[in-house]
Amino acid sequence: MCGHRQGAFTGADRDKPGLLETANGGTLFLDELTEMSHPIQAKLLRVLQAGVVRRVGSEQQDATADGRFGAATNRDRQYARAPAALVSTGSRFLPCHRHGWLEPSWELQRQIVEVIREVQPQRVLIQSPERRYDRIQGSHPDHLAAGEAAIRAIYPAAENRFAWPELIDQGLQPWHVNEIWIMAHPDMTHAVDITDAFGRKVAALQAHVSQTGPQGDQLEGFLRSWGLAVAETFGLGDGRLGECFAIMDLG
Repeated sequence: MCGHRQGAFTGADRDKPGLLETANGGTLFLDELTEMSHPIQAKLLRVLQAGVVRRVGSEQQDATADGRFGAATNRDRQYARAPAALVSTGSRFLPCHRHGWLEPSWELQRQIVEVIREVQPQRVLIQSPERRYDRIQGSHPDHLAAGEAAIRAIYPAAENRFAWPELIDQGLQPWHVNEIWIMAHPDMTHAVDITDAFGRKVAALQAHVSQTGPQGDQLEGFLRSWGLAVAETFGLGDGRLGECFAIMDLG
């Protein structure tokens, strides 16, 4: 896909441009994109963001990759994108990770660091990396892994210029996050009144049909009961609905 330089490997008897380089100014269609390994997906994403290609065996940026890119997959993207469309207009999606197999890998941490440095948020909302043994259903392994990767990405990696220094070459300068809000933490310290936004929360979770579909009409009742209990615990008022978090102030 990226081509190679003469002598890069056995049989490389001449320079050869790759598909990304050849498609410069045109269109490249990538079939079954989600079947690529996660590291390859991440590398492809960086090529698309930077718009440059380095051939195998080269120590420099050899060509521009500025064109249209199409992709196809046999997986239904609506499972991931439909919920986000209901609650946000500026969503970023990382390369696909297999359900139930997520780990707080260096590659995942780097992907999160890239988004933090690009968006430059003051506050980041994450899953809790701590398992709750009193309510194990709230500690899905993917959630724990996502929380651990996020907390490592926020501190120290996002603000450490020596963490993936090549990101600085891409224009992604170190960034300090001021607050971390943690969901499903064993020690909740703050509640937000979500009464007016409750309908959007329900709609977003219902759109996540691969996870909530089996609950059917019972989902809204469960969420309402949970919200009422949170509101009562934190004194938000009769009939109000709440969402609770643990907050870390990073200064």
